[in-house]
Amino acid sequence: MKSKSFVCVRIFILIAFLIGLAWTPKPVQAATFIVNSTADHKDADLSNSECLDQYGFCTLRAAIEQINYDGGASNTIEIGALTIPVSTLPRIKKNLTINGQGVNNTIIKGNGLGQGGFDTDYNLVINNLTMEFFEYAVTSNGKRTLNINNSKFRKNVDAITISLSTATIFQTTITENTRYAIRSNSGEFTLNFSTINKNVGNNCAIEVHAGKAFILDSAISENSNLSGNGGAICIGYSGRVTLDNSKVNYNIAAGYGGGISMEGYNSYPELLIMNTNEINNNHATKGGGIYLNGGYLNIEGKNAIVQINHNSATEEGGGIYTSSNKENLFQGVLISNNTAENGGGMYTATSGNFIIQDSAFINNSATAGNGGAIYNNVNHRYILNTTFSGNQATNHGGAIYTKAGIVDLSNVTITENTCNSDSTSQGGQGGGIFIETDSKLNIRNSIVAGNFDIKGATFDFSAPEIHGTITSYGYNLFGVITDWLIATNILTGNQINVNPQLGPLSYDEYAPRIDSFHHPLLNTSPAINGGNPAGCKDRLGNPILLDQLGRERTQLDRCDIGAVESSYDANPIALSGLTLNKDIVVGGNQINASVYINLDAPVGGTVITLEKSIGAPITLPATVTIPEGSKSQTFTINTSTVSENTYAAVFARHGNTERKVLFTLLPENHTQSVLMKLMLSTDRIGGSQTLTGTVKLDIPAPTGGVVISLSSNTPSVISLPASVTIDAGMTSKDFTISTVPVDIDVDVVIFATQNLVTKEAALQVYPLKFVFLPLLTK
Repeated sequence: MKSKSFVCVRIFILIAFLIGLAWTPKPVQAATFIVNSTADHKDADLSNSECLDQYGFCTLRAAIEQINYDGGASNTIEIGALTIPVSTLPRIKKNLTINGQGVNNTIIKGNGLGQGGFDTDYNLVINNLTMEFFEYAVTSNGKRTLNINNSKFRKNVDAITISLSTATIFQTTITENTRYAIRSNSGEFTLNFSTINKNVGNNCAIEVHAGKAFILDSAISENSNLSGNGGAICIGYSGRVTLDNSKVNYNIAAGYGGGISMEGYNSYPELLIMNTNEINNNHATKGGGIYLNGGYLNIEGKNAIVQINHNSATEEGGGIYTSSNKENLFQGVLISNNTAENGGGMYTATSGNFIIQDSAFINNSATAGNGGAIYNNVNHRYILNTTFSGNQATNHGGAIYTKAGIVDLSNVTITENTCNSDSTSQGGQGGGIFIETDSKLNIRNSIVAGNFDIKGATFDFSAPEIHGTITSYGYNLFGVITDWLIATNILTGNQINVNPQLGPLSYDEYAPRIDSFHHPLLNTSPAINGGNPAGCKDRLGNPILLDQLGRERTQLDRCDIGAVESSYDANPIALSGLTLNKDIVVGGNQINASVYINLDAPVGGTVITLEKSIGAPITLPATVTIPEGSKSQTFTINTSTVSENTYAAVFARHGNTERKVLFTLLPENHTQSVLMKLMLSTDRIGGSQTLTGTVKLDIPAPTGGVVISLSSNTPSVISLPASVTIDAGMTSKDFTISTVPVDIDVDVVIFATQNLVTKEAALQVYPLKFVFLPLLTK
C-alpha cells in the first residue's frame, strides 16, 4: 500500500503540469490589421492581440504597436482611402507590409521637423501611398530589406534613408523634399521606373556616401542644391552608382556638378553610365553636367548613345569637369551644346588617364577662354573614333586646347571648329587644336581640316587647323597648314593642304551605334582608303576593328582616315532581283529561280547567298555564283510533297542587299483554291475615273467562297474595297477601283492577298487636262 505522502506528491505534480499547460504562451501568428481611423491614438490594450484604440477603432499607431507587441514573422497593415495626420510613429520592430490604396487616396502626414515616419531594423514593404511633412519619412537600418512600390514622398526633409540595408524603389515619385530624396550610407538600393524631382535644399537629391546604387529607367530632374556640390546625385568615399537608361536633367548646384558630383580623391568611388542616358540642361560653377574629383568614371554607351548636352558652368567644364587621378573611359558619348568659360564640353585638371572613343563633341563653347570642346591640363587623353564639329572658343583651340600632358588622336575627325570666335583682337589660334609648349599631341589616321581662325582687329596671322608642334604617326589629312604648325616623327601618308570632302554633320539611324553625329566621307574624299595600309591602329598598336558608328573599320581595300569608314565603292555590285518561273506548284516538282545583279560580275564571279524560310519543305543550294561578265544565274529549287497548301520563302543576299520571293506548294489533287492572278482593265488611267480589277483562283472556290483582301500603297489616290469574295464554284471576281484628281503622275501598286499569297499590279494615275474651246457665234 502506497504512502499518503507519495500520493500527495503525485497530485502536486499533476496540478503543476495542468497549471503549466494553462500558462503555455500562444503561438506567434502573422497579424493583419485594417486601419479605419484617421486618429493618432495608441492601442488601448496590447494583451488582446487586437488593433483597437480607446474608442474601438484601428489607428495606424495602434496597428504598429500591436504588431510590435505580438506580431508574427510577416505582418500586414491595410490602409484605405484615408489622410492620417500623425506625430512620430513607433519604431517598427517586426517584418511588416503596409498597403495603401493609391498615392492620391492614402496619405500619411507628419507635422514637420523632428517627426519620424516609418523607422525600422526589420524588413519593410510600402505600397501605394503618400508620405509627407516628416523630417525622416522612411528610415531602414541594419542588414534588412526595404521595398517601396507605387508610392510618393513629398515635402519631407529626408524622404528615404538607407543604412546597411538593401532597398528597391519602384514606380515611386520623390518630390519637393528639402534635404535628401534618398540618402544611402553603406546600404544598397535600386531605383526603377521612378521620378526624383523638384527637391530643393542645401544637399543633393540623392547621396550615395558608401554602398551601391542602381538607377534604372528613372528621371532625376529639376533638383537644386543651394549651397553644395551635386544638384541631382552626389557620390562620396566608396559609393558606387550605376546609371542605366535614365535622365538627369535640369538640375542646379551652387557648387560643383549640376547633374552629378563624385568626390573621393584618395578613395575609390565609382560612377558607371551605361546604355542610353541623358545628362542635359544642368548648371553649376564647375562641371555643369558632371563634376569628378577622384574616383572612376566609366561611360559605356556602346551600341547606344549617352547624351551630355546643353549643360553650363560659370567657370570650367560645361559638360564635364574632371580632376580624377584614376583611368576613366568614355565610349559612345555625345557631348554637345555645353558652355563654360574654359572647356565648354570638358575640362580636365589632373594626371589621370582618359580614354574617349566612339563619341562626338558637337557645338560646345568656351565663352571666355580656351578649348571649345576640351581643355586638357596635365591629363593623358587618348581619343579614337571620335568627331569634333562646330565647337568654338573665344581664344585658343576651337576643338581642343592642351596646356600640359599628352593628347593622343587615332582615327579622329576635327572639322568646322572655330577659335577667336568673338572676332576680338586677342588673336586666338588653332581653330581645330592649340598645343602649348608644355604639352604633346600625337596623331595618326586623322582628319584636321575645314576649321576656322577668325582674324582679330590687330592680328593678320591665323592658324585655322593646328597651332603648335605635333608628333605624327602618318596617314593624316590636314587642311590649311601655316607656319604655326610643326610636324615631326613619321610623315608618311600625310596629306597637306587638302580638302577632305566631307558631308554635312549627320547621323545614321540604321548604324549599329545610333544617333552618333559625324561627317560622312563623300564619294570623292581623298580620305577613302587613305589610312595606314597595315591597318588603322591605336596608340598601343592594337587594330581598330570598328569605326565611330560601330561598323567594320575596313569597308573596302583598306581603312579610311578619320572617325568613320566609307562604304562607297565606285563600282558596287548589288543584288537587283530574284525571280521564279512559277510561284504555285504541286509539291514534289521543281521550280527554276534566277538571281540578278546590277553590273557584270567581276573576275572570279559574284557569290549570292541563298536561304529558305524555317521549316519550308524545299531544298536549294547554299550559294549560287554569277559567272564573270554575267548579270544573272539560274538555280533549281526542289520541293517535297505536301498534304495541304504550304507557303515557303527563299531569300537571296549579297552585301547589304536582299531579295525575297514567296511561293505556294499544293498537295497532289488539291481541293483548296489558291490566288493565281490579279489583273487590271488598264495600267494607266486619269484622275476622277474608274477601272475594273479582277482576282482569279487556280480552281473553283469551295462552299462558302474565298475571301481575297485588297489594298494599295497610295490609299489617298485610289479607293477600292477592303476585300472581295469569290463565290463558291467560281474562279474569279471583279471589283471597281476609283481614282481622285491628281496634279502629277502617281505610280500606284495594288495588292491582293489570300493567306500568305500576295499578287500585285501596277497602275499609273495621271492628271486630266481639259481644253476649253471658244464659243462659236454667228
